[in-house]
Amino acid sequence: MRNRSFVRGITAAIATAALVSACSGGSPATAGSGNGGSSKTLTMWVHTDPNYQAVAEANAAAYEKETGVKIELSYVPWDQYGAKIVAAFASGSEPDIIQGVASWLYPQKVGGQLAEVPADFASALADTNPASLAPVENGNKYYGVPINVNIDAGPLLLYNVDAFKTAGVTPTWDSWSSYITDLQKLTVTDGGTIKRSGIEMAGGDPVAQFLLYFLRSGGTFYSADKKSVQIADKSGEAALQIMQDMFNKYKVDSTSLADYEGIASGTAASIAYGPWYTAVLKHDFPTFQWGWAKIPPSPGQVAEAFGGTNVWAWMVPSSTPNASAAWDYIRWLSKPEQRLASALQTGEIPALKSLWTDPKIATDPRWAPWLPLLKDQVPLLYIGPQDPQYKLLTDMVMSVLLGQSDIPTALKTAQDQLNPIVAGS
Repeated sequence: MRNRSFVRGITAAIATAALVSACSGGSPATAGSGNGGSSKTLTMWVHTDPNYQAVAEANAAAYEKETGVKIELSYVPWDQYGAKIVAAFASGSEPDIIQGVASWLYPQKVGGQLAEVPADFASALADTNPASLAPVENGNKYYGVPINVNIDAGPLLLYNVDAFKTAGVTPTWDSWSSYITDLQKLTVTDGGTIKRSGIEMAGGDPVAQFLLYFLRSGGTFYSADKKSVQIADKSGEAALQIMQDMFNKYKVDSTSLADYEGIASGTAASIAYGPWYTAVLKHDFPTFQWGWAKIPPSPGQVAEAFGGTNVWAWMVPSSTPNASAAWDYIRWLSKPEQRLASALQTGEIPALKSLWTDPKIATDPRWAPWLPLLKDQVPLLYIGPQDPQYKLLTDMVMSVLLGQSDIPTALKTAQDQLNPIVAGS
């Protein structure tokens, strides 16, 4: 759900050049025979995040040196990736390998446009975090190899160490009221205008926040048969009420503050994002000091559940004549040493559970507090195209925060709009 298009360091010129390169798609003239075994060049799409690019380039160079196979990389911005995928499959210009958000390719997965994962990956899939498997599964078959455990927002808060020290706030709370009181201490105003929020929601990802509180309140998002969405209930009302109170009653955030990296730039004291965000901050603010803090039980909380949807995966279009060579590269990428290197660079927890006990993962401050909580993660938004669902949920949340709709009406409207998308997918 995160919108990495706001990540600094990606200039418009780079993004434009990446799109031109990505438009070529497909298999190049140097590709081999139909079984893909003799292919000397593979095309691959990767996200235009500097950390993902660094990993992709290092892997491609190492693989070419080892095997002689060239990986032709094209970089696609986060906010354009979904549209590029749709256009590529429609025009027959898809690459040999897509390293992208698995839930973006739901129509291709159920429509037979993605190749099934080879049988020899069975052990790796069995070792994969269940919430990471959901977006690539269909009919008890798998159409992608998950790379990471995605956490959009969970029960841990990322905070600005200096801001908390200056405000005299110790990031441990025994109640929701004490948490709110400290967020108010951290909020800086000038003439009645909030200049630094205690917690950033509107400038971060309000949908992720909504889903966090929704799940903690006992919400399930999908109905039992997974054919419809159910958010217009007490759990949905509780979640939106919490957010509305933070903005309008407790005044610890403002809809006018929209700095994606506000906790580092100074417009926010804390934010609820996953470990991936630490890599973004490290790239853009190398000296910034952050910490993790446990969010106390929220009003109406009955569970510790939190959602995950943006699972990055390696996927192979079923149309590529280079499928065999593509899967060979994915096998190489799936080696533990490659996965560890990727995790260290991107800030993502690897999808393989067996790696969670590796000292490089288990003792890293980016991930250590999260590992005991991963059992509570549940997959969301993996049925049907994700982008339309995300937009509807964003509109719903913001309509309440901006006072344009009451909570029951906003929930009912969003649910009525979401269900045709889910049912028709």
